Amino acid sequence: MILFLLFSIPVFYIFALLYTTLREKSIKIDFITFFKGAVWFIPSLFVLSIIQNLFSLSYKPVEHFLFYFYKDHLLYSLLGIVGYFVFFGFYRPPKQKNSFLLLLTFFSGFFTFVSIVDFFVHFGEFDFYTLFLLPIVRLFSIIGLSLIMERFLDEVSYMRIIYGASMIIIPVAGAFVSMTYTSNLGLLAFLIAMVFLACSGALYYFWKEF
Repeated sequence: MILFLLFSIPVFYIFALLYTTLREKSIKIDFITFFKGAVWFIPSLFVLSIIQNLFSLSYKPVEHFLFYFYKDHLLYSLLGIVGYFVFFGFYRPPKQKNSFLLLLTFFSGFFTFVSIVDFFVHFGEFDFYTLFLLPIVRLFSIIGLSLIMERFLDEVSYMRIIYGASMIIIPVAGAFVSMTYTSNLGLLAFLIAMVFLACSGALYYFWKEF
């Protein structure tokens, strides 16, 4: 079970890379971008250690949702996005290259190290949420952020604002899964997370297809 926490994202990235390679015919492994995402987590960890302590768990419905929204989802998404801009700015690869894969690679590197830190933070106190739900949520977060960011970078009109604002969907979906689980609805939370993951994969397929 611990293996899923540690290796689900790297294994997912390898399969995504193989799939994209077969689809695009000429894709190279980008270890440097993956490494940049991993390195970015080091300063991010410092920020997280400060900000996450500002939140306290409450079981009032709205505050309960906001706790997980900020602590487990929004902060990571924001830091990942900021990291991409730190390394790449508004750079978008030429049309003949796969900009989605650049984003996917960076976010995979970043969230891989998020999972490694989760392993040490929760060592000895693992539960279903940490071992399975969070990795699944981060998988669909990687896909969702990569898809939306690709369109965000490709736009120069008011659509850029719309795509930028729509990124909030990712941490909101993650927080909904977290709140469902902590409301003693573990099976439902797992099913919802799997639906989100399946939808993100399908969205990638049809988005890139059409």
